[in-house]
Amino acid sequence: MSEKKISLKSIDILLLLILILYPLRHINIGIDLQDTGYSMANFRYFSLDHVDPMWYFSTFFANTCGYLLSKFPFGSSFIGLNAYTALSVSLASFLVYRFATKKLNISAGITFIGIIIAESLCWCPTADLYNYLTYLFLTITVILVYKGIMEEKNLMLFLAGAVLGANIFVRFSNLPEAILIVAVWGIGVFEKIEDPSQKGAFKRTVSRTLFCLFGYLATLALVFLFIQIKYGFGTYIEAITRLLGMTDTAKDYTPQGMLFKVFNSYIDNIYWINRIIVFMFAGIVSECFVMYTFKTPKWASKLAVCTSVLWAVAMTAFLIVRGYTSLNYRSYDPMILPATSFLILTLAVLFVVSVSPKTKKGERLIAMLVFLEVFVTSIGSNNGLFPSFNNLFLGAVLLLYFLYGLKDLKPLEIKEFKFYIPFNSVKVFAGSFLLLCFVQFFVFGLEFTFAEATGVKDTSGKTTVNRVLKGVKMDPQKAKTLDELTEFIYENSLSGKEVILYGDIPSMSFYLEMPAAFNNWSDLESYKKAVLEEELSDLDTMPVIIFGRVVTGEYEDAYLGDGAEYFSDNQKKLLKYEKYMLIKDFMAENDYEQVFENESYAVYFVNDK
Repeated sequence: MSEKKISLKSIDILLLLILILYPLRHINIGIDLQDTGYSMANFRYFSLDHVDPMWYFSTFFANTCGYLLSKFPFGSSFIGLNAYTALSVSLASFLVYRFATKKLNISAGITFIGIIIAESLCWCPTADLYNYLTYLFLTITVILVYKGIMEEKNLMLFLAGAVLGANIFVRFSNLPEAILIVAVWGIGVFEKIEDPSQKGAFKRTVSRTLFCLFGYLATLALVFLFIQIKYGFGTYIEAITRLLGMTDTAKDYTPQGMLFKVFNSYIDNIYWINRIIVFMFAGIVSECFVMYTFKTPKWASKLAVCTSVLWAVAMTAFLIVRGYTSLNYRSYDPMILPATSFLILTLAVLFVVSVSPKTKKGERLIAMLVFLEVFVTSIGSNNGLFPSFNNLFLGAVLLLYFLYGLKDLKPLEIKEFKFYIPFNSVKVFAGSFLLLCFVQFFVFGLEFTFAEATGVKDTSGKTTVNRVLKGVKMDPQKAKTLDELTEFIYENSLSGKEVILYGDIPSMSFYLEMPAAFNNWSDLESYKKAVLEEELSDLDTMPVIIFGRVVTGEYEDAYLGDGAEYFSDNQKKLLKYEKYMLIKDFMAENDYEQVFENESYAVYFVNDK
């Protein structure tokens, strides 16, 4: 092997190593009292005795995978489980890097930068495996469909369908992702257009579709049958029926509510896109003016580029000053609006490549597949476009690859008609916008750590008592109150005891090593009041009860004041308050006593002595 090949191989390995390790950057930073520990608790205590059946089955594969990871060395600790789940991002990045460089022949540099952008936008805690396994399975599906069509391998198409079917058990709301099969028909249509004389195009397309569909249905049938045999016939159906009925109280989970969030985000961003277009138009006009005014083509071309650069700098300054992005990297502000524009640009470029008559078959197919993947990722979530931000592994790489092709477009002057095509301005503005996005996304990825739906602001504290959170950097106030609570739990041998948590503190089940009596996040709108009432009435033992003081204190203050007025315009708070009062009534009926209280938590249990 030549020295050049050895050098390229070494660079390849180094880039892959960075991509694999980069997702581990935050495994010991910031604790979240809600989503992160909630998922970890479901992994560690993966049983219908401790996990709400609705979420147990609707995210079945994610919980099963998390449960297996929790059995690995250090899997019972926050840092250990955080590291294991972060490897789902590493695996997706690895697959995309190999696929893009080996199958799509995209340069290692473009692929690396694109994946770094995608990894930096992974704002969601990796412990939410139902999200990251969804993205991983979608990525695998795209790769398999591409290989199946380009290499004429029906087995690949069958496997693609099987992975897509399995994704429904990762998260039930992944049902809309079956739309990826549309790409099979899309490429079939273009094959026929490009060569009308070919025979059997329709038959081949139907055959490809059937292989995908057989794989899809086979996985659905096998997993469904397994669940029915293991957990009893009707158990899964009952849980999913409850999931579908949760929209009675959780309005943002209705199909129209979820779609409204997605399309509203696109529409709102048009305000900024219009302003970016205005600056780009000014650059184009300036370039054309220079080219028509100056007689020396060489100097005119250089001056035209300079004027475009000045307009691009002005655009960047305008966007920062007007709040399009910010330098507060421990919040979503630097990322959310640029990421939406980046997403719109990605979809626009992929769409143009998909329908352009000059596009090669392979590029058309991958553009179609990734367009559908990126677009559909946010469907089925109540988080607007945020899931699509997390799933740009292939999207970001392809955007950079297709835009990089603009370098081959040269300014064209047709002297007879005095017509000039100003590609220089287009390239300058595309480059400046992408540079702005890269800087903002990369620094955001380094600085931002999720906690209670916002970013961690202070990580100068550490717990000195809690063994699950050993070595984790966190807010000093959180560390203080957690240490006080943990010390009380340990001294009274309450770890291992069942617990009811209320006040948006589901993570305490994992952090305190206390399995939930029935559901560790009863505050959620999706968890109906009637279900809580039934669960409380079915309890055989008296679990420990821990309240989050911030939320429950708010309810008490409202009740002591004018409760009706407080809740009249907020049905979410009313439902939470009613469930809180159910637990309070349960405590009163069973003679619970308050045994601990600090600024953040209050603990109650029945003293049997």
